[in-house]
Amino acid sequence: MGVLLGALALIFGLVVSVALHEFGHMVPAKLFGVGVPQYSVGFGPSLVHRKWGQTTYHLRAIPLGGFVRIVGMIRPTPVVSNRGLIGSWGAKIANETRAQMRAELEENEGLAPMYLLAPWKKLVIMAGGIFMNLFLAIILTFVSLLGIGQPAPTTVVDSVTVCQSESSQCPAQKAGLQAGDKVLAVDGKSVASWNELVAQISAAPAGEPLQMTISRSGDAQVLQVVPYASAGRSLVGITPAFVQEKASVSEVAQTVWAQAKGTAGLVLRLPQATWVRISQMFGMQQDNRNVPVSVVGIVQMGASIGGTENPAVSVVDRIGMILLLLASLNMALFIFNLIPLLPLDGGHVVSAIFEWIRREWRRMRGKSDVGAADVARLIPLSYLVGGLLLLMTVILVVADFVAPIV
Repeated sequence: MGVLLGALALIFGLVVSVALHEFGHMVPAKLFGVGVPQYSVGFGPSLVHRKWGQTTYHLRAIPLGGFVRIVGMIRPTPVVSNRGLIGSWGAKIANETRAQMRAELEENEGLAPMYLLAPWKKLVIMAGGIFMNLFLAIILTFVSLLGIGQPAPTTVVDSVTVCQSESSQCPAQKAGLQAGDKVLAVDGKSVASWNELVAQISAAPAGEPLQMTISRSGDAQVLQVVPYASAGRSLVGITPAFVQEKASVSEVAQTVWAQAKGTAGLVLRLPQATWVRISQMFGMQQDNRNVPVSVVGIVQMGASIGGTENPAVSVVDRIGMILLLLASLNMALFIFNLIPLLPLDGGHVVSAIFEWIRREWRRMRGKSDVGAADVARLIPLSYLVGGLLLLMTVILVVADFVAPIV
């Protein structure tokens, strides 16, 4: 498959994932009659564009993301005064945002704005993109594990370490084990999987004979193998043959749940995990488990999968691995966008829920409806959140170059 193809496959998958995320926002917006003047795949200069209906669709030069422009996402007028904002700077930002919204409404006169919709419709629009990524994560996991399957080791011997000299550690060859032999038992204890076989050999005392029952061409034989010690465990010098093993529906569901739990845990400790990546940049930590990566790191993983030199891993196996990696990426996009802070989708979802609750509360108390939530008041906070996210992104990109995890 190759390093380049693996990297390109991940980039393509990322672009499609983001494009479908934005599609998940656009479709309900159009269904509810909201103006959607622009839908873009990628950033930067437009390479190709075409207008269908009220929407211009763009394919842009930098294929790392995308966006959809929905008219009037933020109310252009205040509900109350700007009290509670971050001083005069916060009030200025909020007022500038409202002015931009008024200009946008004038520019797109005749297109319905989103802020006038009922709160539940706003919720559907903003949640549409989020749950599109969850849907993709589930589908990709199903295709990878249930449709393609994963290479699983068996108790059939694929290769035997060959003796290069009298001092070589090659007990399996000396005992007469051959490629194609199926190991049935070790010291009379049956083994049903490669993991069981490894566990029994590893636990055996080095230098003492093992009785290995094998099947060769349909005939059972017992061979005596003397394992040697390496890194605190016993080895005999064999590698397993692999088969393509498809997961059950319940196993796929368990994998999706594990993806969600693992990603949520990483998001909850994101500041700590980012510090770990900073430490790795300076060689202070080596543990690469459960740390965040940037787009660069994701592409590096794809390149690593595509360029693996293990002959036991076929092209189909690599496709399955890349699909599973893309499933994890979509799960990360789903979980991350649930964070209830602007400029993330979760911030808009919470704003819609707040507006819904406030309207119902005022209705029950016999008070008049004050209309849409004044989201512009939260824009100063979104600037701070956006700045922190940008800083984290820069750190992770640098870390992925300086201390790659693959």
